[in-house]
Amino acid sequence: FTSWTEQHYFDSRETPAAIGAVSEVFRLSHGVRRSRHPIHSLCVFGRLRDELCAMEYADSFGPDSVFSKLLELNALYSTLGTHTAMPFLPCHYPETLLKVSYRRPKMFSGIYVDEAGQAGIRTYGFHVRQVRDQPSPVYPAHVMQFERGFVKERVHQGMSLMFAHAREYHESMLDLIRENPGLFELPR
Repeated sequence: FTSWTEQHYFDSRETPAAIGAVSEVFRLSHGVRRSRHPIHSLCVFGRLRDELCAMEYADSFGPDSVFSKLLELNALYSTLGTHTAMPFLPCHYPETLLKVSYRRPKMFSGIYVDEAGQAGIRTYGFHVRQVRDQPSPVYPAHVMQFERGFVKERVHQGMSLMFAHAREYHESMLDLIRENPGLFELPR
């Protein structure tokens, strides 16, 4: 699988989840819908499914994105089996809001097929790294959040579940960016 940014094609009904088999099994489950953004789509089940999946926004992590709504709802973010190796996807939302210097907005246009099977040309984007090979600071930031207790872990039979509530996670990310500006700037 290659992403919207590489292939410029997305079918919300058929394009597989890009982050693993568990996500893909969930995406294909009865009652699950996919949010509209093709770069960072979410698979949603539950009472807010239709509201979250109806949101239309161009920037993955913009102020009108599904991530702003998850913050408003104080959603619970979680990962299974990743320990601190994989930060929560909403880590990029505070980066976008604070306009960190190592990222810049980039838009991608392509063929988009919606849930009803209607195809059209659409444009979506997110804030990409200014320097392609620059390491992302969100990985060390995620470890720092874990060490500070903002990201918690439960282990059951050797399987790690990492979790945090949206508001606490968001505020701790904002604090980390402000406290460690060198970590979140372009290399000199």
